[in-house]
Amino acid sequence: MAFAPDGRLFVREQAGILRVIQNGVLLSQPFVTVSTDNQGERGLLGVANARLPWSSPAAPSRSSPPTGFGPTHPLLHPESWRGTLSGRVRPRFPT
Repeated sequence: MAFAPDGRLFVREQAGILRVIQNGVLLSQPFVTVSTDNQGERGLLGVANARLPWSSPAAPSRSSPPTGFGPTHPLLHPESWRGTLSGRVRPRFPT
């Protein structure tokens, strides 16, 4: 779980779903859904809100990679994707 500066609470689900609770109400649509391998102890492992110097407030997260992806898969890198607080998801792949 992580609080956004505007008071929204971001709650992660192991299956790769990031939900938002706003004003005490769970929003019907997920903030983002990430394809991930959630067998055993794998899955969406955490979320944290951060202000990145080049963008609007963001919700970076870390996830286990989908089954069959090697060590260069973008989901292994916390900077590889982010969901902005306005609800958009913008992939960022390592260069």
